[in-house]
Amino acid sequence: MDDDAGVLALCMDGALVRWTRPAGNTPPRAHDIWNWVRLADPIGGATPEDAPTALAYKGDKIAASFPKLGVYVWMMKQGSWQSQRPIDRQNVTAIEFVNDGKALLGGTKDGVLWYCPVSETVPRLYNVFKARICGIDVLPTETHALVSQQVGRAHLVAISQDEHRGKVMQVYTVEHDLQAEAVYDANALFVGHNDAVLYGSARGYLFAWDKTSAKVLCGLDHGEGSVVQTIGVYRRSDGTGESCVVTGSREGKLNWWEEPMGTGCE
Repeated sequence: MDDDAGVLALCMDGALVRWTRPAGNTPPRAHDIWNWVRLADPIGGATPEDAPTALAYKGDKIAASFPKLGVYVWMMKQGSWQSQRPIDRQNVTAIEFVNDGKALLGGTKDGVLWYCPVSETVPRLYNVFKARICGIDVLPTETHALVSQQVGRAHLVAISQDEHRGKVMQVYTVEHDLQAEAVYDANALFVGHNDAVLYGSARGYLFAWDKTSAKVLCGLDHGEGSVVQTIGVYRRSDGTGESCVVTGSREGKLNWWEEPMGTGCE
């Protein structure tokens, strides 16, 4: 959550909870005194087959998608999280807030990229891809989004300009000689002052791409046989500008890296 205020979690039954640590708590006992509070009860009508598939957070808004029930949005009002009318879109697999939290950008398992203001219930079509959309990352300027697909492609898509809205501006996918070994478990993310993209791994390397040219700048070496499953970017909010990339591999290892810049990896 904002300013490290806590951790949001969406349970398999649809309950929304927040984990927090008391003010002044410092390691090594931090893991002993995390507390949780239920923010929202399970969505009515949800079944084990309708477990939530995506979660998004933006200040005073939280969104969660359910395969058959659509996308539910909670807004902070009068000190409590209150549920809004759900967005009528099934099989949503990725969501992110855009327009300063006033709207959602989403993707579905059949490759539909859509946009919907949180005050409305019917999304607008932006583009249709050929395979499941696994993840979405949005530039801070909200001009473009990275759309990751299960088939091993990430697209840079324009989302703000009327004449180009939904248009694919660039595609990131590994060269043919590495295709058979490439793995795309982790969704694409903007890094390096948002002029580079992390996406795809092969032979133990996680690739960093130039956002504009879609050329590989370098690779983060995790070791032969290692497969990266998840990527996170941490940037300090204290104005120091310090940042790092955290990666998690199938063998259960976490690795910290200096954030790759548009000029490559250091």
